Amino acid sequence: MRQLLLFAFLFLSVTATGQKKQITLEDLWKDGTFRIKSVPGFNAMKDGKRYTQIDEENGRKLINIYNLESGKKVKTVYDNSLKYDSDTVKIDEYAFSADEKQLLLYGESKNIYRRSILHKVYIYNTNSKTLQLLDKDKVLHASFSPDGTKVAYVKDNNIATKRRG
Repeated sequence: MRQLLLFAFLFLSVTATGQKKQITLEDLWKDGTFRIKSVPGFNAMKDGKRYTQIDEENGRKLINIYNLESGKKVKTVYDNSLKYDSDTVKIDEYAFSADEKQLLLYGESKNIYRRSILHKVYIYNTNSKTLQLLDKDKVLHASFSPDGTKVAYVKDNNIATKRRG
């Protein structure tokens, strides 16, 4: 019993003295010091034979399609060397429309709540290779309508839509 108490005392004293830094609100919310770091994932495509992921090559961010079985790159869907008003689009995430002919490109992310993130959102048409800014301001929860003709999003606590032409 004496050994157990001695061990507990030593453990608690080492633990208590090992913690020198005070955790601040900035550590938690602003700096993201304790944010979960995820493994870069991939998005399966509707055919079940291919997947997409964001890759970095020579300082550029690309969205590439890979063969699921072999892991070999099939083609590049988006390359951020394509500029919007002479600005490089910074990609953090992306989402395909239901027909996989359009992409929502989310960039310049800013956390505002635990699961709410403001994004600068661009709409990219994979056929015409055109890029369109969704809104001049950062928005929340942008997503395609089921038919892919509209994009819904939240701005200034209001739901808004933008029709795709």
